[in-house]
Amino acid sequence: MVEKELINIIEALLFASPEPLTQSKINLIFEDDPQILSEIVEQLQKRYHENDHGIVIAEVAGGYQLVT
Repeated sequence: MVEKELINIIEALLFASPEPLTQSKINLIFEDDPQILSEIVEQLQKRYHENDHGIVIAEVAGGYQLVT
Protein backbone atom coordinates (compact mmCIF):
# COMPACT_ATOMS: atom_id res chain seq x y z
CA MET A 1 0.00 0.00 0.00
CA VAL A 2 1.25 3.47 -0.85
CA GLU A 3 2.18 5.41 2.30
CA LYS A 4 0.02 8.44 1.41
CA GLU A 5 -2.94 6.15 0.84
CA LEU A 6 -2.34 4.47 4.19
CA ILE A 7 -2.18 7.83 5.98
CA ASN A 8 -5.44 8.88 4.31
CA ILE A 9 -7.11 5.64 5.43
CA ILE A 10 -6.01 6.14 9.03
CA GLU A 11 -7.17 9.75 8.92
CA ALA A 12 -10.59 8.64 7.66
CA LEU A 13 -10.79 6.02 10.41
CA LEU A 14 -9.94 8.65 13.03
CA PHE A 15 -12.61 10.94 11.62
CA ALA A 16 -15.32 8.28 11.45
CA SER A 17 -14.64 6.48 14.72
CA PRO A 18 -16.94 7.44 17.61
CA GLU A 19 -14.40 5.91 20.02
CA PRO A 20 -10.63 6.34 20.24
CA LEU A 21 -8.80 4.43 17.50
CA THR A 22 -6.45 1.91 19.09
CA GLN A 23 -3.59 -0.22 17.84
CA SER A 24 -5.67 -3.36 18.41
CA LYS A 25 -8.39 -2.02 16.08
CA ILE A 26 -5.76 -1.23 13.45
CA ASN A 27 -4.41 -4.77 13.78
CA LEU A 28 -7.90 -6.11 13.03
CA ILE A 29 -8.32 -3.85 10.01
CA PHE A 30 -4.86 -4.55 8.55
CA GLU A 31 -4.70 -8.23 9.54
CA ASP A 32 -2.15 -9.26 6.91
CA ASP A 33 0.07 -6.19 7.32
CA PRO A 34 -0.52 -4.42 10.67
CA GLN A 35 0.57 -0.81 10.68
CA ILE A 36 2.05 1.07 13.62
CA LEU A 37 -0.65 3.56 14.53
CA SER A 38 1.56 5.88 16.60
CA GLU A 39 3.91 6.42 13.64
CA ILE A 40 1.05 7.31 11.31
CA VAL A 41 -0.51 9.61 13.92
CA GLU A 42 2.84 11.38 14.27
CA GLN A 43 2.93 12.01 10.51
CA LEU A 44 -0.65 13.30 10.53
CA GLN A 45 0.10 15.57 13.50
CA LYS A 46 3.07 17.01 11.63
CA ARG A 47 0.92 17.63 8.56
CA TYR A 48 -1.76 19.36 10.65
CA HIS A 49 0.80 21.52 12.43
CA GLU A 50 2.66 22.55 9.26
CA ASN A 51 -0.57 23.55 7.53
CA ASP A 52 -2.17 25.31 10.53
CA HIS A 53 -5.18 22.99 10.67
CA GLY A 54 -7.86 23.57 13.29
CA ILE A 55 -7.76 19.95 14.41
CA VAL A 56 -5.27 17.81 16.30
CA ILE A 57 -5.05 14.17 17.27
CA ALA A 58 -5.28 13.60 21.01
CA GLU A 59 -4.32 10.50 22.97
CA VAL A 60 -7.52 9.34 24.66
CA ALA A 61 -8.19 6.15 26.62
CA GLY A 62 -5.28 4.23 25.11
CA GLY A 63 -6.06 5.33 21.55
CA TYR A 64 -6.31 8.42 19.35
CA GLN A 65 -9.13 10.80 18.43
CA LEU A 66 -9.44 13.85 16.23
CA VAL A 67 -10.29 16.93 18.30
CA THR A 68 -10.61 20.66 17.71
